[in-house]
Amino acid sequence: MNLKALKQKVKNLKELFLYDLKIGKATPVLLYQMGKVGSLSIYYPLRKQYPGFVGHCHYFPNNPDAAILKLYNQEILNSRPLNVISLTREPIARNISAFFQNLERYVPNSSQAGSLSIQELSEIFLAKYEHQTPLVWFHRSSKDLGIDIYAQPFPDNGIAEYHNQNIRLLIIRSELSNQEKEGAIAKFLGLESFKIENANIGSQKDYAQTYQEFRAKLILPHDYLQTMSESQYFNHFYSQEFIEATISKWRSRLLIS
Repeated sequence: MNLKALKQKVKNLKELFLYDLKIGKATPVLLYQMGKVGSLSIYYPLRKQYPGFVGHCHYFPNNPDAAILKLYNQEILNSRPLNVISLTREPIARNISAFFQNLERYVPNSSQAGSLSIQELSEIFLAKYEHQTPLVWFHRSSKDLGIDIYAQPFPDNGIAEYHNQNIRLLIIRSELSNQEKEGAIAKFLGLESFKIENANIGSQKDYAQTYQEFRAKLILPHDYLQTMSESQYFNHFYSQEFIEATISKWRSRLLIS
């Protein structure tokens, strides 16, 4: 057994123990969302502040985390009560952040990514990254949870709650202030209070300098911006004013160049 497999086994044993220990204390909570939307900043403190089991994943049921698989089999398939929290994020910034988070998938030697020019990284980003991920993620989650998230308009305040038999789902825009997110989560879970602790922030990673320069200098083609601005995802969760301002930021950079 290699080191990675051993670490996963130890993690699985620990999480299964916590699951069995906490499952009867309160309705379990699952942080279920696409990557790079700020979910870990909610997940870690919620593990400390919520009495029941708290899980975190981007997909299921084929997940290597044994506790997530057990939660899926026992809570979702058996229609037991489950609280789910998910977040959205503006798709362009989200894709850039996810690209750098998983740079080793796209750059053969990610440790030398800093030696690549912004133009070279841009070409790799546009050619190899899965840009549709944020645009289709909620279609998949709708099937997983049995909730048609697109059936009703998303509230202007960026917070919405959905119900389907045993599942309660809270969706929050990640662009909201921590105070707004904290209040929504505390209310949803019946907590007196809840405090977010920032985690997994790109600007604090080893690649932070290259990441910041990439964000500042990246030029996106017109058809890319059009695909994002016309997507159901962007138009459902964000106002037209926000979309236009986001696209304008990248478009004006393209015109200036």
